[in-house]
Amino acid sequence: MNATVVTELEKESVTAASECDRWLDAERVTELAKANAVIRGNLERLAREPDLYSFMGHILLEATRQLDASGGAVILLKDPLQEYRVIAYVEDGEIAQPSFPVSVPCTQANFDARLRNAREPMTLDLDVEADCSLIWPEALKAKRERGVERIFIVPLVFGARTAGCISLSFRNKREIGPQSSELLIALGHQATLAIELTRHAHSAKEAAVLMERNRISQEIHDGLAQAFTGILMQLGAVEESKECSRGSQFAVVLTRIRDLAREGLAEARRSVLALRPSTSGDGGLALALSQLAERSTVSGRVLCTFEGPGTASGLPPEHKHELLRIAQEAVSNAVRHARPSTVQILMKEEPAHWELAVIDDGIGFRPAPELYVEQGFGLNNMRERAQAISGQWLLESEPGRGTKVRVRLPKQAA
Repeated sequence: MNATVVTELEKESVTAASECDRWLDAERVTELAKANAVIRGNLERLAREPDLYSFMGHILLEATRQLDASGGAVILLKDPLQEYRVIAYVEDGEIAQPSFPVSVPCTQANFDARLRNAREPMTLDLDVEADCSLIWPEALKAKRERGVERIFIVPLVFGARTAGCISLSFRNKREIGPQSSELLIALGHQATLAIELTRHAHSAKEAAVLMERNRISQEIHDGLAQAFTGILMQLGAVEESKECSRGSQFAVVLTRIRDLAREGLAEARRSVLALRPSTSGDGGLALALSQLAERSTVSGRVLCTFEGPGTASGLPPEHKHELLRIAQEAVSNAVRHARPSTVQILMKEEPAHWELAVIDDGIGFRPAPELYVEQGFGLNNMRERAQAISGQWLLESEPGRGTKVRVRLPKQAA
């Protein structure tokens, strides 16, 4: 072959290679610009949208769109509760509710050990038995019905601790390219950052709330409680005088004043206990309810008892506080208005709920929502306290058949 022709062919080959490289570089620049735009948009959303669940939903939607996935989920590890929870779920391009339970204890999650040790993305194939055993409990059937063949998982790791993962479902077994994988890892980093920021913000808020509660409880203890104690001491001194001999008019009045002062002192002490529900660890609520029952018992008139577990693991301090306040209001209403001989305070744990109940055998009444205000603020207060912690407040009563006040608190809300 002519040397000139060879030289020309070499030149054309070099030119074609250069054009190909330029095309690839341009494509990569475009992909990087696209990825940067996605990441920047998410960061801006995180700055203006503090709600973790909503932000995670946007992250997941973006991930499924960029990788053309049929669906996905953001799974969070709740260390204090020792369970995994689905906090965002996408199906066919829309945020939805999963058809399977959204929480599972770590002990029932076969993927727990592998996910905790994972630091790089991993792939699960639904035609591999070992991989199927690692899929979220009760979700395998639904994924197969939707034609899912492969699941891509990105662990969310903060330092040496696993915070959860992002899982994406695909109806094919195509491999995730390097650029798509890098984008997904970047989205995972953003999700991890949002989780940790939310966690720290929640811890700071809890610390501030507890500090303020401790301050208020100390003020009540040093102020109201000491004042009532002083009143009782002065009454004792007056009752020893000759003018207050037994059976006199002054003695009757002083007895009433003493009873009111004692009730005020007991209420001040209950307020201190309610403001510090976690002072005894998980047994704080049980101890407070037990003491409430003991203080509400009036010898020869009404017997108040408490029955329940010694611990309330998983209940944050503010939920314990509201449950104790509801119990106090219910017991107070029963003792003052229902003329019962017995009042029961029951606390029980169900698989998905905590339930608090206050039951009396008093005169009862016919409850009607429109009469709540006429019957006093107590009923409305109890209902509003229950709603504030995402609980359900229930009132059951009939004339002559006593009253039952219940609060059902989902463990998911707690």
